[in-house]
Amino acid sequence: MYLKSIIPLLLISSLSLLAETGDAGWYGEKFQGKPTASGEVFDMNAYTAAHKTLAFGTILTVTNISNNKSVEVRINDRGPQIKNRILDLSYKAAKEIGMIKEGIVKVHIEKKPDYRPKENSYKINNIKIQIAAFSQKENAASFIKEESEYNYNMQIVSVYSKTTTSTIYKVVILCDSKKSANNIINSKQYKGAYLIRS
Repeated sequence: MYLKSIIPLLLISSLSLLAETGDAGWYGEKFQGKPTASGEVFDMNAYTAAHKTLAFGTILTVTNISNNKSVEVRINDRGPQIKNRILDLSYKAAKEIGMIKEGIVKVHIEKKPDYRPKENSYKINNIKIQIAAFSQKENAASFIKEESEYNYNMQIVSVYSKTTTSTIYKVVILCDSKKSANNIINSKQYKGAYLIRS
């Protein structure tokens, strides 16, 4: 009898890790360019979010319950700091589901049952592809904004060049494995893209 009664409880507990409903907010320009808890630079125009406990790199489907609009985001930050809020979305993700004006909305969040990311997996592997370089940071940021539909984890890396005595702003894609990095390179989506490790 004890085993029969505990099995449903275990199933419920397991499912609660995959889905959650509660209030969500968003953050944007005030935090633009500042480091997130994962070590990434916050980009308000990327599809990312902050969650209190989910592993960095976790992909969530977030649905605005009031209008049924959904968006996929990647967890790269910790929060929200407000007690009864379960998620903070980037400006871009919040705009996608129509919650900018309201600020706080009720959402349903869900992750794939077979997705088991390792905490800080992006930082552990530290595999990067350089896909572009610019002399102006604003141009690098614009490039990332234009490419945001692909949901790659793009970052701007600034490097001082002794040759030109100026700073070069490189756009890199942070990958979780060499295989995924090589897939992007071999796709020829970005001409001259190459693998780097730092």
